[in-house]
Amino acid sequence: MFLKNTSCAAVCALALASSSVAANATVITLNDTFIASGFGAGAPFDPVTGSFSLTFDNSADITDGTAITASISIPVSGGIEFNYVKISDVLQIGGLLGGVSTISGISDDFFFNIRNVSTLPKFDGMAYSSSKSTTVAFATATGSVAATSVPEPSTLMLFGAGLLATAGFRWPKRA
Repeated sequence: MFLKNTSCAAVCALALASSSVAANATVITLNDTFIASGFGAGAPFDPVTGSFSLTFDNSADITDGTAITASISIPVSGGIEFNYVKISDVLQIGGLLGGVSTISGISDDFFFNIRNVSTLPKFDGMAYSSSKSTTVAFATATGSVAATSVPEPSTLMLFGAGLLATAGFRWPKRA
């Protein structure tokens, strides 16, 4: 009986030790909505709203158009992609017409930035152009990003270890 309880304790200790390593994982998952406003007089769309979902590894710079699902309340020509800059911890999401971090004037294109994306994401500005206007671009620094919480891998691992330990534990039989 002592050996069985010792092995349960060892499994729990191992799970706790490995869960602290998993908490430092570099995979970022965002399921966010955003709103940007204050584009100024003549802006054909104000406010601009949307949502996006993406998962990426923040240990290196990355640009990807396949790992993002996004919708936005303004017309966009072409696809949408994201760019992550590791050194500044900034995520840029934008249309493909002018590239993810610039806009192609007098067309249906956009980009916006989110800073501190690995810790506490904050809206950091948006710009867009519209084929409905002769103005090259409309920009604002007024906006917000709202995150949907996703459980950490360490939380799930700790929960699983608890279930395993509970399943492996048996009460001693009374004589």
